[in-house]
Amino acid sequence: MKTVRILMMVLSILTLTTLSSAQTQTNSSTTKPKSSEASASGDQSNIIAREQQIMDAIRSRKQDVFQSLVDQNGWVMTPGGAQQVSSVMSQIFNPAMTLTEYRMEEPRVMMIDKNTAVLTYRSFSSGTMNGKTESETSYDSTVWVKRKGKWMAMFHQSTPVTNPQGSTTSQE
Repeated sequence: MKTVRILMMVLSILTLTTLSSAQTQTNSSTTKPKSSEASASGDQSNIIAREQQIMDAIRSRKQDVFQSLVDQNGWVMTPGGAQQVSSVMSQIFNPAMTLTEYRMEEPRVMMIDKNTAVLTYRSFSSGTMNGKTESETSYDSTVWVKRKGKWMAMFHQSTPVTNPQGSTTSQE
Protein backbone atom coordinates (compact mmCIF):
# COMPACT_ATOMS: atom_id res chain seq x y z
CA MET A 1 0.00 0.00 0.00
CA LYS A 2 2.92 2.35 0.68
CA THR A 3 3.95 2.02 -2.97
CA VAL A 4 0.40 2.79 -4.08
CA ARG A 5 0.23 5.86 -1.83
CA ILE A 6 3.59 7.07 -3.13
CA LEU A 7 2.42 6.44 -6.66
CA MET A 8 -0.88 8.22 -6.09
CA MET A 9 0.98 11.17 -4.59
CA VAL A 10 3.42 11.25 -7.46
CA LEU A 11 0.56 10.90 -9.92
CA SER A 12 -0.76 14.06 -8.38
CA ILE A 13 2.32 15.60 -9.93
CA LEU A 14 0.12 17.21 -12.28
CA THR A 15 -3.45 16.91 -13.24
CA LEU A 16 -6.68 18.68 -13.92
CA THR A 17 -9.68 18.86 -16.11
CA THR A 18 -9.13 21.92 -18.17
CA LEU A 19 -10.75 24.63 -16.20
CA SER A 20 -8.32 27.01 -17.81
CA SER A 21 -11.07 28.94 -19.53
CA ALA A 22 -12.46 29.82 -16.12
CA GLN A 23 -9.00 30.90 -14.98
CA THR A 24 -8.51 33.20 -17.97
CA GLN A 25 -11.81 35.05 -17.97
CA THR A 26 -11.34 38.72 -17.30
CA ASN A 27 -13.72 41.05 -15.61
CA SER A 28 -16.56 42.36 -17.76
CA SER A 29 -15.56 46.03 -17.59
CA THR A 30 -14.72 47.84 -20.81
CA THR A 31 -11.13 48.53 -19.81
CA LYS A 32 -8.48 46.23 -21.19
CA PRO A 33 -6.15 44.49 -18.76
CA LYS A 34 -2.61 45.78 -18.53
CA SER A 35 -0.18 43.72 -20.58
CA SER A 36 1.41 42.33 -17.39
CA GLU A 37 -2.04 41.22 -16.17
CA ALA A 38 -2.80 39.59 -19.52
CA SER A 39 0.57 37.85 -19.45
CA ALA A 40 -0.01 36.55 -15.91
CA SER A 41 -3.45 35.27 -16.91
CA GLY A 42 -1.93 33.52 -19.92
CA ASP A 43 0.77 31.98 -17.73
CA GLN A 44 -1.86 30.74 -15.28
CA SER A 45 -3.81 29.06 -18.08
CA ASN A 46 -0.59 27.56 -19.46
CA ILE A 47 0.38 26.13 -16.06
CA ILE A 48 -3.04 24.52 -15.56
CA ALA A 49 -2.97 23.07 -19.07
CA ARG A 50 0.55 21.68 -18.54
CA GLU A 51 -0.55 20.09 -15.26
CA GLN A 52 -3.33 18.37 -17.22
CA GLN A 53 -0.83 17.20 -19.84
CA ILE A 54 1.26 15.57 -17.12
CA MET A 55 -1.79 13.78 -15.75
CA ASP A 56 -2.70 12.57 -19.23
CA ALA A 57 0.88 11.39 -19.82
CA ILE A 58 0.83 9.35 -16.62
CA ARG A 59 -2.55 7.83 -17.40
CA SER A 60 -1.55 6.91 -20.96
CA ARG A 61 2.00 5.87 -19.90
CA LYS A 62 3.77 8.41 -22.12
CA GLN A 63 7.00 8.81 -20.21
CA ASP A 64 8.55 11.04 -22.89
CA VAL A 65 5.69 13.55 -22.60
CA PHE A 66 5.95 13.48 -18.80
CA GLN A 67 9.70 14.14 -18.96
CA SER A 68 9.16 17.11 -21.28
CA LEU A 69 6.97 18.77 -18.63
CA VAL A 70 8.66 17.82 -15.35
CA ASP A 71 12.24 18.70 -14.46
CA GLN A 72 13.89 15.36 -13.67
CA ASN A 73 16.08 17.13 -11.10
CA GLY A 74 12.95 18.43 -9.37
CA TRP A 75 11.56 16.98 -6.17
CA VAL A 76 8.40 15.25 -5.02
CA MET A 77 7.39 14.96 -1.39
CA THR A 78 6.38 11.37 -0.57
CA PRO A 79 5.47 9.61 2.70
CA GLY A 80 9.14 8.60 2.81
CA GLY A 81 10.34 12.19 2.48
CA ALA A 82 11.59 14.30 -0.40
CA GLN A 83 12.77 12.37 -3.44
CA GLN A 84 14.14 13.46 -6.77
CA VAL A 85 11.66 12.95 -9.62
CA SER A 86 14.17 10.85 -11.55
CA SER A 87 14.32 8.38 -8.64
CA VAL A 88 10.56 7.73 -8.61
CA MET A 89 9.99 7.30 -12.35
CA SER A 90 9.63 3.52 -11.98
CA GLN A 91 6.84 4.06 -9.44
CA ILE A 92 5.06 6.63 -11.61
CA PHE A 93 5.12 4.31 -14.62
CA ASN A 94 4.78 1.03 -12.72
CA PRO A 95 3.31 -1.56 -15.14
CA ALA A 96 1.32 -3.12 -12.26
CA MET A 97 -0.56 0.18 -11.83
CA THR A 98 -3.48 1.25 -14.00
CA LEU A 99 -4.86 4.72 -13.44
CA THR A 100 -8.56 4.81 -14.33
CA GLU A 101 -9.44 8.28 -13.07
CA TYR A 102 -7.54 11.36 -12.05
CA ARG A 103 -9.09 14.78 -11.76
CA MET A 104 -8.30 18.12 -10.23
CA GLU A 105 -10.83 20.42 -8.67
CA GLU A 106 -10.59 24.08 -7.73
CA PRO A 107 -7.19 24.82 -9.28
CA ARG A 108 -5.59 28.09 -8.23
CA VAL A 109 -2.38 29.59 -9.52
CA MET A 110 -0.44 32.04 -7.39
CA MET A 111 2.22 33.92 -9.32
CA ILE A 112 5.29 34.43 -7.12
CA ASP A 113 7.07 36.42 -9.81
CA LYS A 114 7.07 36.36 -13.62
CA ASN A 115 9.04 33.08 -13.68
CA THR A 116 7.70 31.23 -10.62
CA ALA A 117 4.21 30.06 -9.70
CA VAL A 118 2.47 27.70 -7.28
CA LEU A 119 -0.53 25.67 -8.43
CA THR A 120 -2.83 24.32 -5.69
CA TYR A 121 -5.85 22.05 -6.08
CA ARG A 122 -7.83 19.15 -4.66
CA SER A 123 -7.41 15.88 -6.55
CA PHE A 124 -9.19 12.57 -6.79
CA SER A 125 -7.46 9.51 -8.21
CA SER A 126 -8.45 5.89 -8.61
CA GLY A 127 -6.98 2.87 -10.27
CA THR A 128 -5.69 -0.60 -9.66
CA MET A 129 -2.39 -1.83 -8.32
CA ASN A 130 -1.69 -5.52 -8.77
CA GLY A 131 -5.43 -6.01 -9.39
CA LYS A 132 -6.54 -4.22 -6.20
CA THR A 133 -8.66 -1.08 -6.50
CA GLU A 134 -7.27 2.03 -4.82
CA SER A 135 -8.60 5.58 -4.60
CA GLU A 136 -7.50 8.74 -2.87
CA THR A 137 -8.56 12.34 -2.42
CA SER A 138 -5.78 14.78 -1.62
CA TYR A 139 -4.74 18.42 -1.51
CA ASP A 140 -1.86 19.09 -3.87
CA SER A 141 0.60 21.80 -4.76
CA THR A 142 3.10 22.07 -7.58
CA VAL A 143 5.83 24.68 -7.97
CA TRP A 144 6.33 25.75 -11.58
CA VAL A 145 9.40 27.59 -12.90
CA LYS A 146 9.73 29.24 -16.31
CA ARG A 147 13.07 28.52 -17.99
CA LYS A 148 13.91 29.71 -21.48
CA GLY A 149 10.25 30.61 -21.95
CA LYS A 150 8.94 27.14 -20.96
CA TRP A 151 7.07 26.31 -17.75
CA MET A 152 8.45 23.20 -15.97
CA ALA A 153 7.17 21.47 -12.83
CA MET A 154 9.96 21.57 -10.20
CA PHE A 155 8.35 20.42 -6.94
CA HIS A 156 5.16 18.59 -6.01
CA GLN A 157 3.53 17.56 -2.73
CA SER A 158 0.28 15.82 -1.98
CA THR A 159 -1.51 15.55 1.35
CA PRO A 160 -4.16 12.80 1.57
CA VAL A 161 -7.54 13.86 2.92
CA THR A 162 -8.41 11.85 6.00
CA ASN A 163 -11.79 10.83 7.31
CA PRO A 164 -12.84 11.64 10.90
CA GLN A 165 -11.25 8.41 12.17
CA GLY A 166 -7.89 9.59 10.81
CA SER A 167 -7.40 7.10 7.98
CA THR A 168 -6.94 8.14 4.36
CA THR A 169 -9.60 7.62 1.74
CA SER A 170 -7.47 4.90 0.19
CA GLN A 171 -9.06 1.44 0.20
CA GLU A 172 -6.62 -0.79 2.02
